[in-house]
Amino acid sequence: MNKLFIFLINQDVVVPQSLEESDAGEIIHHLLQQEFYIPPVRIRAADSGKAFRQFQQLAEPKWLNQSVIQY
Repeated sequence: MNKLFIFLINQDVVVPQSLEESDAGEIIHHLLQQEFYIPPVRIRAADSGKAFRQFQQLAEPKWLNQSVIQY
């Protein structure tokens, strides 16, 4: 089953976050406090790795070649 992912970005770090995880709100809140931002990209994927690969294909060039953190 595919999940809806958003992405949080800070400099060279991209964190894919499923909105369907029970602790998603906590994680998003914590990362926003650390100056991460959320670009206008939403992706449905089976897991964070697949979501990140799709993000790399769709994202603006300034967001490419980012590191990924999976929770």
